[in-house]
Amino acid sequence: GAAGLDYETTPVYNLTVRVTDTGRVRANDTAVPLWVDGAVLVRLTNRNEAPACGVDGGARFLWENATNRALVGAPLGATDPEEAVLTYSIASGNVDGVFGVDSATGQLLVVDASALNYEARTAYTLHLTVRDSGVPEGIANALTTPCVVAVTVGDVNEAPTLATAAFSVPELSAVGRVVGTMAPR
Repeated sequence: GAAGLDYETTPVYNLTVRVTDTGRVRANDTAVPLWVDGAVLVRLTNRNEAPACGVDGGARFLWENATNRALVGAPLGATDPEEAVLTYSIASGNVDGVFGVDSATGQLLVVDASALNYEARTAYTLHLTVRDSGVPEGIANALTTPCVVAVTVGDVNEAPTLATAAFSVPELSAVGRVVGTMAPR
């Protein structure tokens, strides 16, 4: 059926067609069929097909102390049957604005490391969109494909912090007197 036709696999079919007659002029004649073979060339018309997410698109890991512009795993690696130019974007899931994506390569990266905090969020589920350039039909026929990337954030040991504090102590206070209490943040 038509579902088996694929321009990228077989763009041209060379067929031989045979036409055979009944072999009779009149109903009571002895049948002597005649035939002719003809060559038929069928050229498929290429149509735009949606890009596909790369098999490596699923899971990424990132330490919470990553810096801005740190790469988050390998590029998405989406493919397109027509080898069209692909454009990548983050559609949703970037709730803290931590991530960005290189629109030409599909490389995820950290764009706001200050928002990356294991204690606040241990994972992100990013929904990305891969868009082709509509080849061969043109940009008006561009197609998109959703890709989901799960990013797990790893915990690192962080030094405690103390708030600045000021205490008053009366003159001539006894040695060992508690001046104040401080707690790490």
